[in-house]
Amino acid sequence: MARRDNAEEARERQSFKLYFDMWPQFQEMTDEEAGKVLKACYAFILENREADFSGEDRLIRSFWKSVKLKLETQLNDRATKSENGRRAAAARWYKEDPTGDGSGDDASPEGG
Repeated sequence: MARRDNAEEARERQSFKLYFDMWPQFQEMTDEEAGKVLKACYAFILENREADFSGEDRLIRSFWKSVKLKLETQLNDRATKSENGRRAAAARWYKEDPTGDGSGDDASPEGG
């Protein structure tokens, strides 16, 4: 389920990254092959669907594995940052209101 949540968050962000270090591999591909990989990136992020490159050249299969790993890392990083942000926000609220009930009363036994 976390994978789907991450993909939904990626859609909200409306972006994913392709890195310059991928350029040499793209240069080795035909335009058709590069287009297949690019479409696979969008399908993976937006539709949670992994492309089937089993009938493709070994270069394409290998390249897709490395691209997919980078995309998964981006999704996981975004999920982690988002969760950390939620925790930080909750910590700020509870710091100001230790009881968490909105009363503003101090939760210490000495009263306050």
